[in-house]
Amino acid sequence: MLMRPFLLGLGVAMCILCTATSSRADDRQGRRDRRRNDDSEVFLLPPDPKLQPPSIAIQIHAEALSPVATRAICPGGARCVLGGGGGVGGVLERRAPWGFALGLGYDAFFLDGNGVYELSVLQAFRVGVRYRFLRERSIHPYVGVGFGALIFGDTFRANTVGGVLSTELGAEFELGGTLSFVAALTARMFSVKEFVSTGDDVQRAADFGINAMVGLQLGVVLLRPPRVRSGPARLLR
Repeated sequence: MLMRPFLLGLGVAMCILCTATSSRADDRQGRRDRRRNDDSEVFLLPPDPKLQPPSIAIQIHAEALSPVATRAICPGGARCVLGGGGGVGGVLERRAPWGFALGLGYDAFFLDGNGVYELSVLQAFRVGVRYRFLRERSIHPYVGVGFGALIFGDTFRANTVGGVLSTELGAEFELGGTLSFVAALTARMFSVKEFVSTGDDVQRAADFGINAMVGLQLGVVLLRPPRVRSGPARLLR
């Protein structure tokens, strides 16, 4: 008879002890989870370059030119108004993240007029495309082609007009996130309407023909990067 109350009390005490032990274990586990969460770091995955918006670039360059074909604009026996020289120009580009770029360009070249013109000036307005390779590196080789209209004459006069096709093979050297240096070999082929040079009254470009010049171009590129779209967040423990 005396054993029954004793066993009942022992059972109650064991239940209370087990409940307290379980509660303390839960508290310790909760504190560990909170510390783990406090030590966690959230980081953003790098964005996929192909999903980024286009960027805008402005190129400013200088170029030295040398004629290689002038028969159309300089008929036999006449002094040539298309000599060597140099010029300056610029390009405004919209660059896609996968390498292609679409641009609008303007160039003004100041050439030797051989005494017929005080200064032969060739102005070219063009639209063109470029493709850059190895974009993940700091040096990006590129190729480009463009076409447009030109004005040719003595000291910014419009003695004749025509069309021009340009090609380029070059490389862009990154100097920072928004600045690059460019160097390229260029070739320009163009044809102009018939005209008479006022310095010697010679009829030029009477028959259709292609004139060509090659050049070396050096310049800088100012880049406005796109607003980066972040990738999905991931939790590090």
